[in-house]
Amino acid sequence: MRIEKGEWRALVAALLVGTGLVLGLWLPQHARRRQLTAQIEQADQTLRTNSIQGVGLTALSRKAEVLKVEADAAQQRVPPQQRLGDLLRQLSQHANAQHVTGLEVVTKATVAGADYSMIPLVVQFHGPFPAVFGLLRDLEQMPRLVRVSRVDLHGDPAKPGEPLAATIELYTFYAPGEEVRP
Repeated sequence: MRIEKGEWRALVAALLVGTGLVLGLWLPQHARRRQLTAQIEQADQTLRTNSIQGVGLTALSRKAEVLKVEADAAQQRVPPQQRLGDLLRQLSQHANAQHVTGLEVVTKATVAGADYSMIPLVVQFHGPFPAVFGLLRDLEQMPRLVRVSRVDLHGDPAKPGEPLAATIELYTFYAPGEEVRP
């Protein structure tokens, strides 16, 4: 069987058309299919990662709710103004109740913050250790939020019955605007 010249041409033309169809239609569609499959796999991985993090977000949301409930139940408050007179009056009352002597309170420059301001105070007095401890306990239980940053006690170890010289450095806070809870 012999293939004539015209048949060869038809055969070559058919091969060229077939190759053109493969290269022009099928190959780009196949490449696009592979690209879309890779994007789907990446989206599935992102979805799995976000689902795992979603569980973490739920836990964080629950923790935030618990903290809000605890903050609402807090007894100590940050007043909207300095109201330092109320604090000094309460401090004096607690010092008298603990029978300490020589009470001196020195206020330092206010430290302004973004949401609140701090007023540093230095409280000096004399008294036995139970009175010093009692005054610290009373400070912690005051309705106004205070933070004790330092306590210095000085006394003669050879004379255990004599009063101690105590210095307490503390901060109290106030926030502009409405009264807030810490």
